[in-house]
Amino acid sequence: MRLRKVMENIDIKSLLVITLFYFIAYGLMLLNDGIYFDDWTAYHIDNATLMAANSQLGIPWVGWYVILILSLKTMIACRVLVFLCYLFSGFFLYGILKTIQEISVQERLFLSIFFVLFPVNSAKIALCVSHYAISYFLFFLGFFLLAEYFRKKDVYLRILALALLFVSFMSLQSLLVFYLIVIIYIGYMERANVKNVKGFFMRVFKYMDFLVTPLVFWAIKLVFFKPYGAYTGYNAVSWDKLIGAIYKLDEAFELAFLAPLRGAYGVIGPNYLVIIIATLLISAILYKGWSINREQEGMADFWFLLFGVFAFVTGVFGYLAVDRVPVYWDWNSRFQMLVPLGAGFIIVYLGRIFLTSKARVLLYSLLVVLFIYANYTVYMKFQQDWFKQLSIVENLKKEEIMKNNTTFLFTDRAPKFNANDRQYRFYEYTGLMKLAFGNETRFGSANQQDFIPEALTHFITQGQFNCRDYKITKPQYQVYIDWSGWSGYNLTDLETIELVWLKFTKPNEFAEKIQKFMVLDIVKL
Repeated sequence: MRLRKVMENIDIKSLLVITLFYFIAYGLMLLNDGIYFDDWTAYHIDNATLMAANSQLGIPWVGWYVILILSLKTMIACRVLVFLCYLFSGFFLYGILKTIQEISVQERLFLSIFFVLFPVNSAKIALCVSHYAISYFLFFLGFFLLAEYFRKKDVYLRILALALLFVSFMSLQSLLVFYLIVIIYIGYMERANVKNVKGFFMRVFKYMDFLVTPLVFWAIKLVFFKPYGAYTGYNAVSWDKLIGAIYKLDEAFELAFLAPLRGAYGVIGPNYLVIIIATLLISAILYKGWSINREQEGMADFWFLLFGVFAFVTGVFGYLAVDRVPVYWDWNSRFQMLVPLGAGFIIVYLGRIFLTSKARVLLYSLLVVLFIYANYTVYMKFQQDWFKQLSIVENLKKEEIMKNNTTFLFTDRAPKFNANDRQYRFYEYTGLMKLAFGNETRFGSANQQDFIPEALTHFITQGQFNCRDYKITKPQYQVYIDWSGWSGYNLTDLETIELVWLKFTKPNEFAEKIQKFMVLDIVKL
């Protein structure tokens, strides 16, 4: 009887739906062992250099984490960890929303689905930001335990919730601003006890530990873990930046809310018939299976919409305050990671205010389908990006010019295979050459500015840019990277999946096929 009661409280049906949609959207991540972005400043780098870099950033514990992940000899371990952290954060949100009586079962389900599916933060696939996923998980776990404390009044739950929220700040300081939603939640749960000024101050005193937690962490961070050395001033906050952040909120709304919606709409194309059928099927299932809905709109919808805007602002403000704009492209999408909560509330409660119950379920279901397909497309592109990099490595190995020279100016003529419309940075090219030849004697970049002697000296002495044994020389060869269209591999989705299968089952055949994907044209300068 007790087990049955627990299972009923979990709402297993809703969590299974969330899991199914999430897996379809992000399942490709679990097959991807690629290296991206700043991962190349950690991959095959010695432990001492890794620890030094992260210590200078003021986050030495991240150095330990990266060393542990790399010791597992596969990036898939990292991908599984990230996949589970974001999925379980969605479960925790669902549990938190159950404690808010004005939110119906149907609204709670869609809020949780949009929370895990809103197509932002695609850069989460990278090792170099995967520790953010752990902080994200700990934050929502702590938040969930706080909600459980209000339900059970167990002091141990309160202590654990406070500890987890505190620890979550350690790798993701943007949560310090986002934490305001926790304060609002406490106010909501204690609203019946705040009937006058005295009641207000009594509640403030009762929850003083939660109120001062971010301030205590920030003080400890400033005293003991302030960035230094090569990272002096990194993510420093100033009054000018704080004021400037306010004026950038409209830009953030455009880039982190409207742009992802437009991107999701853009996937329709020739797939419109499949999308329409999937939308009708999902809307029918969700309308019948989760039909408990508030029929009358009221002030609660307005307040929840307002909360969505507030949650969005707190989700981006911490980044704007240090001049990090949450854009949709390249790997700056990592600055969008706190957007989904606010985005979900905005979508759901705009629908509540302006649409009938059937119309909004249809709209929500269409967005679910579009978000799933948009995320699937992005992570398919990341897989293709990694195959492109591996093809470059295989082609580098067979070029005598690359073996016998050290300095190269790269031009990428196949950017269509680059995930998030990104451009390869110099340390990605040096990393690829190190992977091909097993040493750090070469330097290459697509940017002429990187060849300035002062810049090169910095790159060499830093030790984490895969060129510590390089001797400064003027560029010797221009290397053009092109797609070998006649190879038979356009890298469609099916061809990509075929290559994934070969990589795990027939590595020699995979290496032979992948080499034909890209070609290098090398010209003496």
